[in-house]
Parts: sequence; C-alpha cells; structure tokens
Amino acid sequence: ECLRGVVIVRHPARADLGLDPDARGVVAQASKDAAANFSPGATIAFALAREAARLVSIFGSYEAGIEERHHSQKKDSPSGTALRFAKEVREGSDGKLDPQIAASRAGTEVGLHTVFFDSSDDLVEISHRARSREGFARGAVVAAEKIVGRTGVWQFEKLVVSC
Repeated sequence: ECLRGVVIVRHPARADLGLDPDARGVVAQASKDAAANFSPGATIAFALAREAARLVSIFGSYEAGIEERHHSQKKDSPSGTALRFAKEVREGSDGKLDPQIAASRAGTEVGLHTVFFDSSDDLVEISHRARSREGFARGAVVAAEKIVGRTGVWQFEKLVVSC
C-alpha cells in the first residue's frame, strides 16, 4: 500500500509499524485485501482451489469444506488463509459452493489447510502445509522487490505474476 508516499508490504497479523491509529486501520484493511498469505505455495493452492471449485460445480453433486490446523499460539480462527480459500471456492463455483471451515489450534503446526470437495462418488483434496515461516518471508521479499515503482494496493499473487 502507498500511505503518505511510503510503500508498505505487510502481513495482516504483524506489528502496527508505529503508525497512528487511523493509519493502522488503513494498512490493516489494505493488508486483508492484498494478502492473506505471502507463501508462494499457498498462492498456487488458492488458484487450484478456485479452478477445482469451478470444475466440481459443473457436476452438482459435491459439497465443499476446509480444514485448517495451526499452532496453539495462533490468535485468529479461522485464519485469513482459510477465509481466502473459502472465498476462492465461492467465487470459483459462482456461489454454488459455500465451504464450512473447521479450525484447530494445538501443538506447533505452522499451518496446514486442506480444501476438499466431497461427493458420494469420490473425494478431491487440495492441501498446503507451511513447513516454516521462512517461506512467508521469502514471499514478502519477492513482493517488496516487485512493488518498486508501483502505487496502490496490490494482491500478492497479481503482483508476483504480473512481472
């Protein structure tokens, strides 16, 4: 986001960057709109979930759901990533599928999300597991490099694939 001429690449769950309350609100909303997850793998999984939702909705016999697991210290539930997967499924299916989210918080799991499409005939699953937080950092660095010279709010995946 460009706020007072400063480019900010920020994950929504991170620190307030020392900004005043009004600026923090603007940055927080832009962050939610721009990136639920800076992981390159999650970005791929979002696209797969959207396309799978489009395909299974053709058959009409599938229901969709999302299961997520995170460490016991994670504060938000469901996570922004799970909410993003749900959005992709709804939009991919033109609103025909509205997945419920089951979230658990225990242990040390960095993050595991599974989107599933279930019918009486078969089960289709798409999973993404973060193995460490380093992948999020790498994605944020790529986003920071790609945003140089741009203004406005950019979705992570559009920013990294547009160059």
